[in-house]
Amino acid sequence: GVLKSPNESTKAVSPAAMIAVDLIGTSSAVVNDPGLSRRIFALYATLEFIESALVQRGSGEVALREGRLSPEFFVVFTRGVTHNETFGKLFRAYVPPEVARYYDDFDAADGRDLAQLRAFALANAGQPASAAQVQRWLEINRDISAALDKILTATVDWVGAEGDAMLGAARRDMWIYLGITLIALFGVIVLGRKVLRTVRDLLGE
Repeated sequence: GVLKSPNESTKAVSPAAMIAVDLIGTSSAVVNDPGLSRRIFALYATLEFIESALVQRGSGEVALREGRLSPEFFVVFTRGVTHNETFGKLFRAYVPPEVARYYDDFDAADGRDLAQLRAFALANAGQPASAAQVQRWLEINRDISAALDKILTATVDWVGAEGDAMLGAARRDMWIYLGITLIALFGVIVLGRKVLRTVRDLLGE
């Protein structure tokens, strides 16, 4: 019940998070409506971006404190960094600008320091970072967690609102189609009665 290292939580949580996020990515591929698929993919890209940023926290702290990561956690850390860059581009491409602005604000304040500390950790050179650098890493990760929390909330709200709008449009279309069908059916019945009356009159004559 005791957390021995910041890496331990990463080891436990990361695989489960990856499976859950991949499930959403798969659902965006199987949906046959392009608009809905795009919105689900926006949520998928956002979740991958968030997960890949958060998964770096524990491993990065260990890398800075000890100067070196075990091969297992070095793979986890490098995967997080590369995924974060890739999905960061997709996140910006698919979410509304007002959602991306939450990360832009963080990046303007802390982006350069974050990049330098990531590079130090990726070097895996066996040389520990200073106490100030470790503290700065923890501060940056606290700030990025707050920004990512806002991003997740805003993205879910946006996707939910878009989904409600699509559902409303689908219901409206359904009522329109139902109305057109009833009118057409009424027309067919009226026309059929007229045709039958005409045939009956002709037969009577």
